[in-house]
Amino acid sequence: MNRFTLSLLPWWVLAGALLFSPAARGEIGPRVRPPSKAEFAAARTLFKRGVVVLIESDAQGELVQANIFGMINAPQQTVFDVLSDPSQLPDILPAVPADSIDLREKRGNAQNYRWRYGGSIMSVDGVTSQAAAPPLAVQWLLQKGFGPGQMLWRMEPEGNQTLVSLSLNI
Repeated sequence: MNRFTLSLLPWWVLAGALLFSPAARGEIGPRVRPPSKAEFAAARTLFKRGVVVLIESDAQGELVQANIFGMINAPQQTVFDVLSDPSQLPDILPAVPADSIDLREKRGNAQNYRWRYGGSIMSVDGVTSQAAAPPLAVQWLLQKGFGPGQMLWRMEPEGNQTLVSLSLNI
């Protein structure tokens, strides 16, 4: 947002964005941050053992977020395409049937959709708001179902593979 655009916003929009709590601004659940370059570097050294998980807690022992790193045997754009397309959820979560995904709204790189996760033990109805930054990141705000919470997928190319991090707090 440039200075010109910022100056066009009414003062009460700016006050609300800066002064009100996340809940009052309509944000749901805990926030997550992308892993640092140092965390990515540390994860790279451990991939021969499999998936890498870093769990971060605060001084009181409360969960701040978990970061899960893995190497995907596909190019970055392919990984991004799968993670940013709700119709492909059944490919990564077979318990989400294709006919349960209902795209409610889409504007640019943002969308909101409903889904159902069903299995023999449990069934969950969910609502997710998603924002994408092609081909680097996809963020899922889980409003209902497995939420409230936030999942941030980051993708970094590694030759013909992709280093994927999932930062989450649900």
